[in-house]
Amino acid sequence: MNPRSKSALVNGFCILVALVAVLRLVTVPAESVEGAVREHPCVQNLKASFQGVPCSAVLAASESYDRSIRRTLQAKCYDCHGVVSRMPLYAKVPPVKGLVAKDVRRAKKEFNMSAGFPFMGKKDFLEDLHELEEVVEEGEMPPIEYKLMHWQSGLTASERGKILAWAKNTSNALKALRQASPSSSGAQ
Repeated sequence: MNPRSKSALVNGFCILVALVAVLRLVTVPAESVEGAVREHPCVQNLKASFQGVPCSAVLAASESYDRSIRRTLQAKCYDCHGVVSRMPLYAKVPPVKGLVAKDVRRAKKEFNMSAGFPFMGKKDFLEDLHELEEVVEEGEMPPIEYKLMHWQSGLTASERGKILAWAKNTSNALKALRQASPSSSGAQ
């Protein structure tokens, strides 16, 4: 390879690296993809129960979530599992835009954190807590293809510890209240 070709190759590579760096750093506001925020299920009647747990306990868990881990989850998980607030510039490019929107829809269908705790899934909130514990313990989120473009998207050991502690403590407390509660499952 002659020096001129080598120089052109190096220059091309540098331009590509610079372009990827710019695309990673530049974010644009994004429309929410399936992320309508709903009212908390216990706001109307604190004496009722939600999925067999007294609403007062569910609201206490929600407040604990807001104090303990919401900011971490907003920073690390809400791009896909919450009301989407920021997307990288490359997510506006037509072939990529559809893939990103599809991934976000699928992520929210599986686990929607848009309204805080309890999450907006169709599952029981104790199942959601178990799933949160599982993916954090196993390091399953974010997926590798997301990490490739978002290098600092993973959780630190401290963040993992906080999330796991909150999820385990909340799960244990709500399980105990559900077992002690004479009411049936579901909002009343």
